[in-house]
Amino acid sequence: MPSIIPDFEYDIFISYRHKDNKGDHWVTQFVTALKAELEATFKEDISIYFDTNPHDGLLETHNVDKSLEGKLKCLIFIPIISQTYCDTKSFAWQHEFVAFNKLAKEDQFGRDIKLSNGNVASRILPIKIHDLDAEDKSLIENEIGGVLRAIEFIYKEAGVNRPLKSSDSKTDNQNKTDYRNQVNKVANAIKEIITALKNPTTQTPRTTINEQPTTKPIQNRKTLIASLVLLSLIAISYFLYQQRTTTSEQPIQLDKSIAVLPFVNMSNDPEQEYFSDGMTDEVLNRLFKIGDLKVTSRTSSMKFKGAKLTAKEIANQLGVANILEGSVQKSGNRIKITVQLIDATTDTHLWSESYEREFKDVFVIQSEIAQGVAKGLSAKLSAAAKNTFSEIPTKNIEAYNLYLKGIFEILKVTPESTEIGLKMLNQAIALDPDFALPYLGVALYYGMLTDFLMAPNMAMPQLKFAAQTAMAKDSTSADAHGYYGLYDLWYAWDWAKSRNELVKGIQLEDKKTLSHWFYAWLLSSQGNFVEAIRETGRTVELEPMNSFLGASHALMYYYHGEFDEALRELDRVRSFDTNQPFEHFTRGHVYSKIGKLEEAIEEQQLAHQLFAAPWSHGRLAYAYAMAGKKKEAIAILDLLEKQSSTVYVASDVVASVYVALGDYDRAFHFLEKGINERAGWMIWLKVDPIWDPIRKNKRFISILEKMNLNH
Repeated sequence: MPSIIPDFEYDIFISYRHKDNKGDHWVTQFVTALKAELEATFKEDISIYFDTNPHDGLLETHNVDKSLEGKLKCLIFIPIISQTYCDTKSFAWQHEFVAFNKLAKEDQFGRDIKLSNGNVASRILPIKIHDLDAEDKSLIENEIGGVLRAIEFIYKEAGVNRPLKSSDSKTDNQNKTDYRNQVNKVANAIKEIITALKNPTTQTPRTTINEQPTTKPIQNRKTLIASLVLLSLIAISYFLYQQRTTTSEQPIQLDKSIAVLPFVNMSNDPEQEYFSDGMTDEVLNRLFKIGDLKVTSRTSSMKFKGAKLTAKEIANQLGVANILEGSVQKSGNRIKITVQLIDATTDTHLWSESYEREFKDVFVIQSEIAQGVAKGLSAKLSAAAKNTFSEIPTKNIEAYNLYLKGIFEILKVTPESTEIGLKMLNQAIALDPDFALPYLGVALYYGMLTDFLMAPNMAMPQLKFAAQTAMAKDSTSADAHGYYGLYDLWYAWDWAKSRNELVKGIQLEDKKTLSHWFYAWLLSSQGNFVEAIRETGRTVELEPMNSFLGASHALMYYYHGEFDEALRELDRVRSFDTNQPFEHFTRGHVYSKIGKLEEAIEEQQLAHQLFAAPWSHGRLAYAYAMAGKKKEAIAILDLLEKQSSTVYVASDVVASVYVALGDYDRAFHFLEKGINERAGWMIWLKVDPIWDPIRKNKRFISILEKMNLNH
């Protein structure tokens, strides 16, 4: 059966070592399961080439022939990566993996394609059945020119490293993966790639050496000779390029990855800490605009403030190759900033500079640092980025100073500091009403507090005003669009408008997590979990040490009912942060759904200890109710009712406790109240497993209709 796209032999080519299919025939069973899953995923029939017969002329001892070359002309190449696959002398590696990698780069699509959501995926879709040795992983990554991203089919126990089987219990597997779910992930990934290939409008135009520059016939001998010369030059250039990029000098993506460590305050004055942190943030914001760089965001870098670790140790934890260190000294109107760019893999200095100027020159210094980093890493600096670097956000230097102080105070996240920070931001706005950044700080303040400590009808209109004003002052602000999208999502429930704003924010600055994060909320609220998980996965990629974003990523798995995947991500978060209340909250909800009821109570107790608010207290009441501890749950509900006259208590949280208690009338009373107050977590009514007991109730369906969530 031919491919669903003309001129291709197959849709999928599955490559493997025959020794990995001996005995229990793991590869054959996987292919059978994948075929069945594809039939349930695609309307069309999908063709797969799978060498089931070791005597069909494709043995590892044979030379590659024309029939194999034809079979390799496929849309997607799936290598079964094992402990034996990564062998440069093997047939599968040399004549299938390497051969397809080269062919795909030269065909009309290219090996890497743009998906409908703007992300890029490879047509090589690895399936990993063993944990790999370092040299095997390095071999693959050198061939593909990037990081190995594979869908894992690995069963692990202490001392065990073997392929996952359909009969394996995911509770026994340390990886907590389920065979059936992993097959489904493969099918969904295939669908996503094929959909992008069938829709060429989503692809970036590219030129290959096989393309003709014109459809007009060659008119004469001179034109023919000129064309042949041109093609020869292209072929030679391509050959030289291949030679150059297959050497160790190839600038792979990791070489241009960087983390900016918190600049050290050298002022001998703790009150100047705000300025050193502010300089770290502002340099980061400029580096985000350099498209050629992979930049780890603020929260992950701030984890290492004051850490007694080497640059190499920090780089390994953050998954980057380069580190930018700096120190800041401020005295009156004079500042001194010293920076050094370090190749953490070799512990060598790539670039360093010291700036000693007046405070009013701070924007120039920030831009020069960013350009120095770009030069040190041979990163491409677009004209747009250069223009952005030359822009001055405000001419009022005192307004800028107040903005830095305000953000510093808000990020302490205490009731006292957030109020001090808001006051400073408003002072900055008073000094320069056209200064966009303080408005974003105000939006941050209200976004942090709404639904947790402040009623949505008090906070969200303020957030909307701040976001709209920031957007009016700076239409290119990705965060302004992100916060405005949050208002439309969290409060206005205008799903289409929210999507437009959040997508715009992502398009403006893909390397910032804010719009990705809120967009995942929107997607998951509508039941689109594949894309929601991809978006939160992007935030984790950008900020691997941000425990809140990691817990949010796990929350998307929880909403989808993938509890094992949720716990796996939560375990990763807990490995570097045991005090993230949102991690404990999410883990508690997962435990409640899988029957670990006492553990769920313990997790919600920890969450409430770390984040003492009515919202977290209500979540603890839910855990008690699920565990059958009605007395404890009702005691918390009584307390929340008393507190509701002085503090905000989210009605949807109260409703969830009554659902767990089986008192559905009271649950619907509070859900209706939640609609009126625009309780934030109402957006997940359609998908949150909490509401499963009443999901088919007419009153519940009516509430979904009021929120336009019934489609």
